[in-house]
Amino acid sequence: MEGKKPKAMWYKMNKQLLPVKAFYFLGLAAVGVLLPFISLYMKQIGLTTSQTGVIYGVMPFIGFFTRPIFGYIADRWKKHKITLMACCVLTGIFYMILLYVPHSQSGYIDVSTDVHCNQFSSYIRDCYHVNRSDPLTCPMTFDEYAEISHLQNDSDITGSNVSDENDSDSSCNFSCNLKEGHKIQTKVCFTNQINVLDKHCYDVSVNLNEEPELGFTLKNISNTIRREVLQDQQRVGDSLCRDFDMKSIIFREKSYWQMMCDRDTELTCSMKCSSSANKACEVKEWQHVEKTVVFFFIFFLFGNIFFAPILSLGDAMTYDILGDRRNQYGKQRLWGTVGFALFSITSTFLMEFLSDDPSTADFTASFYLSLVLFVLTAICVWKISASEDISCSSDFRDICKLFRYGKVVVFMVVVLYFGLLTGVIETFLYWYLSGLEGYITIIPGLCLLVSCTVETPVLFLSGYIIKKFSHLFCLYSVFLAYALRFFFYSLLPNAWFVLPIEVLHSITFGLMWAASTSYASIISPPGMSATVQGIISGLHFGFGKGIGSIITGLIIEPLGFVWTFRLYSFLSVGFLVLYFAINQLCLKHSTFDEKKEHQENAEEVITSNDGAGDAGENLLSDQEKHEMEPQTPQELS
Repeated sequence: MEGKKPKAMWYKMNKQLLPVKAFYFLGLAAVGVLLPFISLYMKQIGLTTSQTGVIYGVMPFIGFFTRPIFGYIADRWKKHKITLMACCVLTGIFYMILLYVPHSQSGYIDVSTDVHCNQFSSYIRDCYHVNRSDPLTCPMTFDEYAEISHLQNDSDITGSNVSDENDSDSSCNFSCNLKEGHKIQTKVCFTNQINVLDKHCYDVSVNLNEEPELGFTLKNISNTIRREVLQDQQRVGDSLCRDFDMKSIIFREKSYWQMMCDRDTELTCSMKCSSSANKACEVKEWQHVEKTVVFFFIFFLFGNIFFAPILSLGDAMTYDILGDRRNQYGKQRLWGTVGFALFSITSTFLMEFLSDDPSTADFTASFYLSLVLFVLTAICVWKISASEDISCSSDFRDICKLFRYGKVVVFMVVVLYFGLLTGVIETFLYWYLSGLEGYITIIPGLCLLVSCTVETPVLFLSGYIIKKFSHLFCLYSVFLAYALRFFFYSLLPNAWFVLPIEVLHSITFGLMWAASTSYASIISPPGMSATVQGIISGLHFGFGKGIGSIITGLIIEPLGFVWTFRLYSFLSVGFLVLYFAINQLCLKHSTFDEKKEHQENAEEVITSNDGAGDAGENLLSDQEKHEMEPQTPQELS
């Protein structure tokens, strides 16, 4: 009796590639759990937008220059696995140390005032001498604070749009006590009802005779200032009293519409307001603010130095294992996208769950989880069975030759600009969202989930899209997508509305990177495809992101987020028109040397597209194939 044939399995598992898949999954999970939110952490520990932009912007330059050094070290001593493992562990350690950098509040204004509360409403009452001639004192009165804020808002309306940021970020924490001599038993009620308080409190109540101090927060003090009850202004002797209606109050981490009392009550309150209304009265939580900047910069610098070569060393080892199956690179790298998406959304849920204050996130679990994932990544590297005869360092001696090719130079400028916009979004988008109405901690994670979800199918279909519409059409589409993306950001009324806008990430990164790497291989001079690929990667992820972070951090303070985003939207439209005109008028007849050379380059870029896998087949349009026919030397300029 013949033996039964083994049943064919519906899937094939290459055990040699399992550590490679795990490396990408865990390595990019360690990135996704922390790095997309690092600018929010920088804001939370007290760094300003300009400090954040400079610190965050310097790091891509560091990576650009240190990556070849690690590649040379690994090649020189043939210790690629040891080098990669050490980089993974040290990256996790230095990133975790950032959790222990002392926090520095950017400053608050100390304000002293009275609060009156009754069965109908509550309001700030501030009285001052009408003939006062003394200079501004600290702590200031609420009347002085309101006047300075009015002047700021007026200048913002006539000048730049800084008020968009200040209105969303300004809040005041109240610490109140019963006014001296008030001995009647009083109950304060926080409620979402709008009618008159009856004998029962609607939501939550506090007995002020039992609670010696009442603490609450006004979410947006600018709204309170605009709610001044002008008809209640009254002059008593030489004093003038002003009333400001209080609404949108946070008490014990919950939001309420208003505060009322069961009888007329007067409170004496000390306010701490997170606003730059008057620098002379600004109080620092920590005297040596510069130490926060210095310590954060140093530890973040070393973290980025060791992080820079991780993916490049991992890619080199992966290609060594794949050998002539290089077209399977995308299938390995795709696990990194999955790990990044899953752990980024997990991180935001952890921040939300562990946080005691709804206005801030608890990053503790994210920092520790990132360290654990980097250590697990190092263990996976140890299991990778790659040879040590790998070459990671690059030779850039012929870079100057590229400046003789106009099409290559113009294209490198375009990639640099795309990188600049990427740096703007990565550094400041979540910072901007954190000041909008409806923002909660999980929104950044949801943004990343949407981005990864829409990016993956576009990468897989990029080959068909580029063949159908041509490389240049795809690059023009990227300019337009960036213009729409930034303009829609500037119109956001609520943080949740950002999620549909993030669908454009499929074009601004997925299609952009597939088209850019493919187009680079086509326009590269013979024998320089690898050099051009390395340059555009460095320009986009290094110089471009760095320049974008630094410039944006400096211009946000005078322009505000809204007009900064609109500026980038208008610039993208302008560069689209300019690039189209240059291609049509100056570079239309620029062609290529040898058809075989560029066909091989196109095949290479299919395997190197970030997650594109095997979907990049036949990337060249018919027009581009025609352009690859040998031409006269005069046409190569």
